[in-house]
Amino acid sequence: MSEARRGDFLRDWAIDLAIATACAIFLGLIGPFGSYLNGPAWQRVAFQLACFWLGVLLYGSLIRAVLRFRLRPAMMWAAIGLGVVILNAPFQIWVASIGV
Repeated sequence: MSEARRGDFLRDWAIDLAIATACAIFLGLIGPFGSYLNGPAWQRVAFQLACFWLGVLLYGSLIRAVLRFRLRPAMMWAAIGLGVVILNAPFQIWVASIGV
C-alpha cells in the first residue's frame, strides 16, 4: 500500500471513529430510551463507546470490503445486506452480554 493510500485509509477510519465517539458521548450523556436508569453517565458513555466503536469497526470493514470488489449497485447492496444479516447476530449477542 502506498504511503498516500495508507494515509487516506487511516484518515477515513479516524473520521469514522471520531464521529462514532461524538455520537456515543452524546447518547451516553442524555441516556435515551430509559437508559438513564442504567447507571451513572460515565458507565453509559463507556457502554455506548464500546458499542459504537465495535459497530463501526465491524460494519465499516464490511462496507469497505464490499466496495473493493466494485460490484454493480444491485449486487453491492445485496452483499452489504447479506453481510449485515451475518454480522448482526454475533454483534447483538455481544452487546447484550456487556449491557447487563
